[in-house]
Amino acid sequence: MKEAVMPRMLFACLIFIICGFIPSYGQEIITARPDFTESPVTVPVGSIQIETGAEYTRDNPASELSCPNALVRMGLFEKLECRIGFTGWTRLKEESRASRFYLNDIAVETKFRFTPSDAAIPIATVLLASFPTGDSKLTSGTIDIGLKLAGSADFNDTFSLGANIGMIRTSIDDERRLWGLASVSLGIGLGERLDGFLEMYAEMPQKQSWQPMLDGGLTILMTQVFQIDMYAGCGLNAHTPQFVMGAGCSFRFHP
Repeated sequence: MKEAVMPRMLFACLIFIICGFIPSYGQEIITARPDFTESPVTVPVGSIQIETGAEYTRDNPASELSCPNALVRMGLFEKLECRIGFTGWTRLKEESRASRFYLNDIAVETKFRFTPSDAAIPIATVLLASFPTGDSKLTSGTIDIGLKLAGSADFNDTFSLGANIGMIRTSIDDERRLWGLASVSLGIGLGERLDGFLEMYAEMPQKQSWQPMLDGGLTILMTQVFQIDMYAGCGLNAHTPQFVMGAGCSFRFHP
């Protein structure tokens, strides 16, 4: 019980400590993390945005710790960005086995925004390809191709709603299958420098049970181009992890 409670207590304490010492800024940087739901917003032309963090997952009796969970986003045109995603290394601890670090696959993505930046309901699509560069314990062993459609709508200055639907073709048990993705995220403006979200998402592997998750978290704007975040969530059935939590930061610059 102590192992499950302590990370949550430390997580809550960190939120209150940080919120007391940061200045006030208007929202400027829009990130893909920390929620599962992808934003339809693209980064400005000529800029580079780096998003990174660590994630802990508990699925009794196993646990995982992944880092740096990096996503590099580069603005090529007004509505187009190129992205490189790298989960990094995962420390996997299984029952009665010593923990080990494993390398994850690398993904190359593009995001194209169909609508103007000031559209009432912006819509974008993300095309991704994951390459089998990781260790055999974690990689699918093939090039996986996926497509995701992202949209959002602002109800007022406080509430917004984002939604995704997508699919990836990957290898599961040495068989090529489709892996469905769906999510909906409620954004909540809590102040000039603080935003929260509550989200439900599901991964839907073909010929296997769905894996629904519920999570929520905070993003804290330190400057107009530097943001920190934290989140926690839990699985909603027996096929999902019992608990997940993470934290990270994102920043943007013009080279």
